[in-house]
Amino acid sequence: MSFLNKLSDERLLAKNLRNIRIAFVVQTLGVIAVLGYEWIKNGAYAVFAEPLCLVLLVSISVYLALTIPIARENGER
Repeated sequence: MSFLNKLSDERLLAKNLRNIRIAFVVQTLGVIAVLGYEWIKNGAYAVFAEPLCLVLLVSISVYLALTIPIARENGER
């Protein structure tokens, strides 16, 4: 039953990491859009009082953590 073994190709892992990065970028853009709307509607104090601001900080941190290993692996700087 060797066809049931899970594939662990490095190219697939890199592709999955890129897909996760794209998902985080889309999520972050959505959060920025919502916070921008709140900023326009209610002002800056309302934006920083939202828990969504914390989600934005966490998602940016995760995006940066995912970006660093891929850049090193591809030889980019």
